[in-house]
Amino acid sequence: MYYESRIEKESSMKHLFNYLKKNEEGSTIIIVAFSVTLLTIIAALIIDLGIAYYKTAEVENAADAAALAAGQLLPVKVSDTNTITIVKNRAIEYAEKNGMMNMQFNNIELFNEVGGMYTQLKINIPIQIETSFAKIIGVKTLNITRSATVKITPCGKVADVVPLSIDKTKMDYYLANNQSTHLALKFGGGAGTQGAFGAIDLDGVKGGGANDYYSWLAFGFTGQLSAGEQLFPVETGTMAGPTNNALTLRYNECNHYQSSGGCTIDHFNPNCPRIVKAPVIEYDSKHYVQIRGFAAFILEPLTDSGYIYGSFIKMVVPGVPSEIINVGDVMDYGLYNVKLSN
Repeated sequence: MYYESRIEKESSMKHLFNYLKKNEEGSTIIIVAFSVTLLTIIAALIIDLGIAYYKTAEVENAADAAALAAGQLLPVKVSDTNTITIVKNRAIEYAEKNGMMNMQFNNIELFNEVGGMYTQLKINIPIQIETSFAKIIGVKTLNITRSATVKITPCGKVADVVPLSIDKTKMDYYLANNQSTHLALKFGGGAGTQGAFGAIDLDGVKGGGANDYYSWLAFGFTGQLSAGEQLFPVETGTMAGPTNNALTLRYNECNHYQSSGGCTIDHFNPNCPRIVKAPVIEYDSKHYVQIRGFAAFILEPLTDSGYIYGSFIKMVVPGVPSEIINVGDVMDYGLYNVKLSN
């Protein structure tokens, strides 16, 4: 009796073990199937997100390139729709050069109006990335947008400056009264040959001579000059011969807009030899000046009076932004650098 009961118990336990084992195998299959599915989904997302990350870097580079290229044309008058169109077309051109073919005018914003001119520009490049593996979970595309913003900043350090100058007090007056043409960069000497006539010695060494003066006037000073960093000697004498020879060379080298007399304030090529970069100066004493900023002028037709006149323009040039050099306040006189900003 006891023996039979024991056999029955062992048989029942065996059946229970087989039942549990059978059900465990079924549960394992379900768990394995679920895990494989989950891992597949994760792998799909990782692969597609990796592709999207790589593509995002390309879009960011294209946005930066387009913004910097278009920013070279700042500042732009708010009312100048033709130039605004040119700016936007340049942004689209450089975006396309970097593989982004879907840029539109409404992806480009000009803003931060200062004195009736836009001084900042923002590029938005939206793209749609078609997924490869994430489609299995219903994600067919990934939409991303990358932006780049540029702004113009007054130049704190510039190369190719000419040894002509304009007094800060006069420049401030011209700007306050919206005078932009026929501004004197060098004065005639009358019957005398001594005195200050608007020329300065750019290497900081007094008495550089006519040869240096001619070379800097014709081709620009080779080094970079900083605003507010040092004092510069005033050149004495009119140096009428070197002045006339150097500026005649620059003026006649213009080969733009030949049917209308070359570059003027109304139409100019930013690389024209007629454009000169001149320091805006403040007298420290009778014989020395300090540079307070930089301005650009288009040379006007030369005269026999000994005076040199130019038309004031605003433009972007290579150089160092004032905000990253350790000097005093650099005044805004329309000569700018362009840089990426947040």
